[in-house]
Amino acid sequence: MTIPAHKYVAASIVALGLMLGSVSPAMAYSCQAVFQEADKLIKEAESLVTAKTDSRIKAMIAEAKGLAEAGLVSHTAANERHHGATGKYAHGDSVRKGRWAVALAKEALFLLTGTPQ
Repeated sequence: MTIPAHKYVAASIVALGLMLGSVSPAMAYSCQAVFQEADKLIKEAESLVTAKTDSRIKAMIAEAKGLAEAGLVSHTAANERHHGATGKYAHGDSVRKGRWAVALAKEALFLLTGTPQ
């Protein structure tokens, strides 16, 4: 006895739905992890800055620090009114700023050390 192909497709769709459903809630609460990573990378980059460090790298680190702080402010605003379009926008904006800060800090570390992060 063979199982029809449409039952395999249906089972695959159900499995995919369960998998995606379990991933989404975990991703929704990753904000603090993004900000912690940004903070760690920024501190690491700041520890490597010397008097001879190029001013563009110093500016990149300062921008990453400012973006991380702005992301935390947006995150606080999102938590205060975490419903409706305004809360969703503020939350997305905070995560976007956190990821941008991580990227800038990684780039600064690469320029300072020559090693990809």
